[in-house]
Amino acid sequence: MKAGSLVSLAGRGPQSGATRRRALLAGLVAGLAILNVGFAHAYIRTLPLPELVAASQLIAIAEVIEIADAPRGDGGSRIRNVLKVSRVLKGRYATANMLTIGTHYRPGEAAREDSVVFPAAGQRVLLFLKQAPGAGWMLVNGIQGLWPLEAGSDKTLRMGFRYSIAEVERLVAANP
Repeated sequence: MKAGSLVSLAGRGPQSGATRRRALLAGLVAGLAILNVGFAHAYIRTLPLPELVAASQLIAIAEVIEIADAPRGDGGSRIRNVLKVSRVLKGRYATANMLTIGTHYRPGEAAREDSVVFPAAGQRVLLFLKQAPGAGWMLVNGIQGLWPLEAGSDKTLRMGFRYSIAEVERLVAANP
């Protein structure tokens, strides 16, 4: 039996090479489109800086003091990140009070790409925060609300790498 004969038995005529290539290409394109839709939902939508500043009720520079296990039932968080606020750029916060933000991973642990992981104790960060349901504070837009600062400088890292604290201050002044 010829290769085309089996196809003919199934009620379809033999396909030309060009037709097979088009069908394969169409299937490949459709498969990639489906995968891209799935991946698109896996990542956060990065807010433009003016939108991030506007959505924040509190923007502050703080030092990570402690990263410890969270008590059970502490808002579903596994990790309790304790910070000392040194400077408030927007909003009100008594700098004498420690700030605690719950997360699920600690430095060095394997985490998903968009997971919030605070830097180690002693490191400084720029935080974009909003009131959490109930009490306390939470990061605006997850990982985008946490910008570590380079040791010994005010250079912003991670999602803030192309911005400066001065730019954030200008936006806060323009839209208090």
